[in-house]
Amino acid sequence: MILPLFITGLLCIVFLSIGIGIAINYKKKMKQCTQRVSGKVVDNIARRQSSIDDHTWDTYYYPVVEYYVNGQYIKKEISIGTSKPKYEVGTSVTVLVQPDNVNHCYIEGDNGQRWIYSIFLIVGIILLCVSLVLMSTVI
Repeated sequence: MILPLFITGLLCIVFLSIGIGIAINYKKKMKQCTQRVSGKVVDNIARRQSSIDDHTWDTYYYPVVEYYVNGQYIKKEISIGTSKPKYEVGTSVTVLVQPDNVNHCYIEGDNGQRWIYSIFLIVGIILLCVSLVLMSTVI
């Protein structure tokens, strides 16, 4: 009974740590990227990545946005990919940019990172509950 408790406890810590780390990064980006500029999706980069079981490959699409800020055109690949292109090439978007680092940005309304950290936190909380139940049976 100790081994399942150890494993669920360890997984709980891993999932909660990753979820909290992603949430902190997301909140920091939201706070720092305050300058709104008009942008356009100019490409969707397809990347093949191995699936969880390592037997198949999945394709993820990362939008590339172009925007004009502080007298220069910036072309930036967004770091969150999706299984289907979220934006068609040519789509106009609002880009939120960090004023002192114009390469640091995100597309307004794109909440992919929020979903990712929410899933990690929910799984971590479920594992915490399982760990507590297992601990109560050991004691």
